[in-house]
Parts: sequence; C-alpha cells; structure tokens
Amino acid sequence: MRTAPQRRVSVEHTIAAAPEVIFAVLTDPAQHAAIDGSRTLVECGAHNASGPSTLKLGSTFYTTMRRRPASLHTTDLVQATIATAQRGQMRNVVVEFVENERIAWQNFRHHIWRYELQPVSDSEENRTLVRETFDYATNICPPLLEIAGFPKHNAASMRATLHNLESHCERL
Repeated sequence: MRTAPQRRVSVEHTIAAAPEVIFAVLTDPAQHAAIDGSRTLVECGAHNASGPSTLKLGSTFYTTMRRRPASLHTTDLVQATIATAQRGQMRNVVVEFVENERIAWQNFRHHIWRYELQPVSDSEENRTLVRETFDYATNICPPLLEIAGFPKHNAASMRATLHNLESHCERL
C-alpha cells in the first residue's frame, strides 16, 4: 500500500512579541504586503488589500499581487501569470481561526496558508513560536505545484516572511 504524500511545508521562527501582537498583524490584510517574503504582494498603502480590517472565520479578503515576476524562477513566472489572469487581485477566504493561536486562509486554487502561534514559556520576555504552513494537499493539482518547485521555493519565502514579521512587530 502506498502512502499519499503529505503535501505540506512548514517553517518555524521564534519572535520576541506576544501572540496578541503577532495575531493582530496576521488578521489585518493591509499589513500582509509589509511582511510578505515572497515579494508577490504589492505594497500600495491602504489599497494593497481589500476586505475587513480585521479578519475572522469566513472573512473574504483580496490582496494585490505583483504582475511582474520578482525573478525568472518558474514559481515567480507562474505567480505573475496568475496575478495577471486575476487582474492583480487574489481572493482569500479565512478557513481556520482561533483567536491569538491560529489563522488560515484558502485562495482560489484551494491551497491553504496557515499561521500557528504558541507562547514560549522559557523566559520572562514575551516570545512566540510562529509556524507558517503552505498546505497544498487541497490544491486542485498538487503535482503541478511540485513540478514547478513551489514547495521548496515557498519554504524559502516563508522563512523570509517570518523574519519580516519579526522586524515588523519590533516596529509596532
């Protein structure tokens, strides 16, 4: 019997901020471009995202995507093509939500971006272990994502996102 591939990529990083602070950033679509490590979201002030100012379960929001590829890597070319086909707007729906612990959204191709927050209790400082997951098991065609190299490319982008999230939280 063959085991189905997991089709999930996760990265973790400990951030010197309380879960509430980090969660506030993650639930505000207008801040997503500021932390995006993939360089696919466009920062254009208050207009880089539309939808509710604070996300909750079932919220629909749109992010503005870069129509020019960030590089000539296959994944960047595919993302720019998708952004162009979607007129630069990526529709997302919040599918998981536990206040200050977990938020996840699903986009039009059905893969899920998930953030999980866990307080770190080994010090007196506010520190939080943040796990970002790209779950493409629910995507309409997972093998195509693998052929294009999205799992590996997204892992690197997610590491950059978590470092950007840390820097962003330090400035708050």
